[in-house]
Amino acid sequence: HHTEARALKHYLNEGYELRGERVKIAGVEIDLVFQTPQCTVFVEVKTLSERALLVGRLSAKQKSRLFKAKCFYESTHQTPVEVRLALVSRDEIIDLVIL
Repeated sequence: HHTEARALKHYLNEGYELRGERVKIAGVEIDLVFQTPQCTVFVEVKTLSERALLVGRLSAKQKSRLFKAKCFYESTHQTPVEVRLALVSRDEIIDLVIL
């Protein structure tokens, strides 16, 4: 998974501490999990294309599942969780906070 590897490198370079890859939380697979001094960070990685930007990269069902995992993790670990979307293209990574 070249896309995930590029996203992983991006977040490590930003100082995030990797906690796991493809982690199952409350039945939801999270692509990358990091820790920062402020919070735990879940990252959903998607390949970026112009078409993807037009149609949107996360469905309502995907957002709902990520929200479920966020709430479960926050309640069981007593730590805030930030959910980010990494859109990876050949030339760049667009990093968005989504929850």
